[in-house]
Amino acid sequence: MLDFWIQPPLHKEGESFKADVVILDQFGNEHEIKNVEFKYR
Repeated sequence: MLDFWIQPPLHKEGESFKADVVILDQFGNEHEIKNVEFKYR
């Protein structure tokens, strides 16, 4: 599980946005997840 905090918020409350996410593991390998939807809560 991951939590992301983006300050200042990119959109208004109730709106969402999509982005590609790259996670770097403990071995230095990059793992890309495309088109992740982030919901503003």
